[in-house]
Amino acid sequence: MSSGSEAEDDWEDVEPGDPLHGDLTEEQLLLLAKSHGSCGQPSTSSGIEFTLDKNALKKKRKEKSEFERAFEAFQKELLHNVHKTHLLCLVSRGIHQTKLCDHSPSLQAILLSLIANQRSLYRDDPSRYDRDLLLKLLKWFVAQKKDFQKIVSDFDTRFRDLSVTLLLVALLRVLGLETRLVMVLNPLSYKPMSTSKKKNYTLKKSSPNETVKEENVAMNTVSAVLKGSSSKRIKNTTKKCTKKLGTSSSDKRSSTTETDTSPYFNKSMKHCSPPRLRKRTHSNLKSSSESFHSESENEDKEFTFPKPKKMKIAPKKVSRKITQVDSEVLSSKVVDYSRTIEAEADNDDVMSWVEVYVCGEEKWVSAHIPSCSVGQPHLCERDCPLPLNYVLAFQSGGNLEGVCVRDVTPRYASDWCTRVYKQRLDRDWWAESLRPFELSEIEARKREDEDIIASLHSQPLPSSVSDYKNHPLYALKRHLLKFEAIYPESSEVLGFCRGEAVFARKSVYTLHTRETWLKEGRLVRVGEVAYKSVKARPKKGQPVPENQLATVDVFGSWQTEKYIPQPIVDGKVPRNEYGNVELFLPSMLPPGGVHIKIQGVQKVARKLGIDFAPAIMGWDFHGGFCHPIIEGIVVAMENEGVILEGWEQEEQIRMEKANKKREKRVVGSWRRVTKALLIKERLRAKYDYS
Repeated sequence: MSSGSEAEDDWEDVEPGDPLHGDLTEEQLLLLAKSHGSCGQPSTSSGIEFTLDKNALKKKRKEKSEFERAFEAFQKELLHNVHKTHLLCLVSRGIHQTKLCDHSPSLQAILLSLIANQRSLYRDDPSRYDRDLLLKLLKWFVAQKKDFQKIVSDFDTRFRDLSVTLLLVALLRVLGLETRLVMVLNPLSYKPMSTSKKKNYTLKKSSPNETVKEENVAMNTVSAVLKGSSSKRIKNTTKKCTKKLGTSSSDKRSSTTETDTSPYFNKSMKHCSPPRLRKRTHSNLKSSSESFHSESENEDKEFTFPKPKKMKIAPKKVSRKITQVDSEVLSSKVVDYSRTIEAEADNDDVMSWVEVYVCGEEKWVSAHIPSCSVGQPHLCERDCPLPLNYVLAFQSGGNLEGVCVRDVTPRYASDWCTRVYKQRLDRDWWAESLRPFELSEIEARKREDEDIIASLHSQPLPSSVSDYKNHPLYALKRHLLKFEAIYPESSEVLGFCRGEAVFARKSVYTLHTRETWLKEGRLVRVGEVAYKSVKARPKKGQPVPENQLATVDVFGSWQTEKYIPQPIVDGKVPRNEYGNVELFLPSMLPPGGVHIKIQGVQKVARKLGIDFAPAIMGWDFHGGFCHPIIEGIVVAMENEGVILEGWEQEEQIRMEKANKKREKRVVGSWRRVTKALLIKERLRAKYDYS
């Protein structure tokens, strides 16, 4: 037997099988585990189990400074504005494309000449087109689309970049059908990009390149020891640890310096004896040098982990289908520009399709070119590579720019209620932006809205509880906000989700206090009992126990009536308990009165001795308190002329005083300049200096 094998046979593992901490007792192992941030309790099993306290391991969140908070607010507002601007630019692009199909007589003439020979597809009356005939027309167009593009591009180079979808829109409009261009808009995200980096949490006295991965590996080894596993299992665990961390035969193991700076040791562990290897006496056991080998033949050689190697992370594989155009572009060194244009046109065809109004059904049906289908909106979503966050339909004949724009996302997005509706940035702003492009026919809008709502109701109820939160159609009682309630209490239950009743969203009402209803021009009827009592908001200056016990009554809209102000009698203006008139809405103006919004008119009315009351137009919240917004006064109608004449006189007197003050200031300035020039001239004549 060689000397190397004899050296291997002369070493053995220390019982009970811990290659890392052989001579440690249970008390020492407990201190070892506590030093790594864990708290443990001895169990009845053969070993000891420890559980990690997540709260203790959590790092305290650093409070942000005022500058950081202001910068984040600015960055957030900037992203929101960029998102909105990009979205409006995409809407403008859709308007331009749909106008291109209408205002090109040459294009319409070419398309009409191509379909003139197809007698079976042509109808003089557009109302005779149904789904079957539209499907035949679509199949014929898809079969001839290459010829269409070639003929149109040869006739006029301006039409070279037109997509197949735009050609179909132009063709259907030539036939007299009401046609829409449907486009999927993909604006820039309003959420900031994730810039968080992986943090390397290290213990004290740790080198910069020793990361938390080493600590996790060491803890796995310690947990294996504490659970009383066999020596063979511990060997395998340690082999995996050393394999993960990497081994280097050239690294020399120091006895004290590296032990103090290792992330597996700290000050609380210095009293523990280091792991050692003991010379064995039995020669029939296999050597353990496969996992732990010593570089010297000394008996009492301390064991330490080698320095970890830098691990290379393989890039993530991106799975996507490579089309014929992509493969040709990747394989060729020179990119063909015409093929790139064709690929972009194909992408536009996937991201856009057509809607046709069928007169017999009084509905808008989709015509999708890639799937060659009519009236199957789910195929449009299936073939679209991007999520359907914004799907707009562009139709000619609107009030603004001659184009009507309509948001038809609920018709095509299957997750409209659960994802898209909730992720819209500002739904009120979006509705206000599209309002100028609405259809002038109100009845047509209502029919289409009812059709979309009916299609949404036909979908099954969500199976997840989280999907009901902020759902536009359904609601659960657990998701109701503080000032929300279901009315009536005996509302129809549409179903159950995990034993919880599901109600319609239209049964959820927002409740308000008496003061809030007054701001909306409504008054709680006398004798109404509060539908709900909620915890009142804390007020400054009140003790904390009172804030915890204070409640406020809230009422629903069915418990209110329209506010009718008291009329002005004999020139006396009715006031509230604070001597003001609440004018949150124009309808709250007292009969026989007039609201004068002129600055400084209160002083004039007070001089003339006319009864008036300040008008409160709203409330402003700043400085931790609520402040009234007062604009002008309310007076009797017969006193309006007198007050305006007095105000004009006061304004004329004020202007005269301002002019006199200005003239006095100008004369004084010229006087000082003149005196300075005279003094300068006298000094020059006296001392004769130039």
